[in-house]
Amino acid sequence: MDTTSNKLTATSEGFTINLYFNNSHKELFYYGFKPEHHLYLAETVITNELLNSLRLLNLSEKELYFLSPKTKVFSATPHTEMLALHALRKILVSPTTSSYFSDLHEKILSKAKLELSELCSQYVRNNPLLAERSQELNDSINANFISWTHELGLNIDRKFRLGNFPSTGRGLYSTQEIPEDQLVFKIPRHFILNVDSALSSTWMGDILKQLKEELNLDDDTLFLLFLISEKNNKESVWRLYFDLLPETVHSGLDFSAVELSELQSDEFCDFLDHVIKIKENLGEYYDKLFPDLSIRFPKYFPPSIY
Repeated sequence: MDTTSNKLTATSEGFTINLYFNNSHKELFYYGFKPEHHLYLAETVITNELLNSLRLLNLSEKELYFLSPKTKVFSATPHTEMLALHALRKILVSPTTSSYFSDLHEKILSKAKLELSELCSQYVRNNPLLAERSQELNDSINANFISWTHELGLNIDRKFRLGNFPSTGRGLYSTQEIPEDQLVFKIPRHFILNVDSALSSTWMGDILKQLKEELNLDDDTLFLLFLISEKNNKESVWRLYFDLLPETVHSGLDFSAVELSELQSDEFCDFLDHVIKIKENLGEYYDKLFPDLSIRFPKYFPPSIY
């Protein structure tokens, strides 16, 4: 959501907040979204309706996709809740679009900021992962990874360190408070893994270009083929990055037919249809490519991997 487009306007009784939304957000009205809200000097300045609208505006594409059209109910993830609170903070500190401003408006804003502070504290209390202590990585893989990033020009602020979180795995954490708008790290273009780096790869770029022309493969497929092969290339420039990745990941695609059947309900109907469709598409795509690619290019697509 482009929160810079949200407007806070002073009125004779308080403030009006106009939330920016576009055509893609029209379906959110079904779930209680309102584009206009008011702040008054009342027992509670920040209303649940305002928070609900900000949560809806900050839903990710995946969350929007799986909104249930039957129940009118959505559940905000901790990340969405955090984005909603941050959006509200930006609204409260933004200049108003009205020329007049009185003691009443000062009182309303002060009370709203206190309520926001309590909401943020409550958010932290309700999400123990935020307070979860990271175990700093002192192993050789981590040390080599840090040295490698510096060699390739990726400069990470010294207050950030790699850690291992018991509930979520490896990640980046800060040893100090992060000021707003601070640059955390800068990634050089040559450092990025994408389809462009795949097609320009000295390792298998020519092979991928050939397959793109012969089989009319899309960018996602080319990149996926590159990632799998690159991960198993001992000479890969991204070797130390791949070494940090988990060996397995879990998703709905791992569910067996029995497990999927146990999820059958109106609420999960769209999810099940989506998973089944993806599985079928992946199966068809795999059969289109293999074992033919393993026979033609065993160095890049060895049968033991594909």
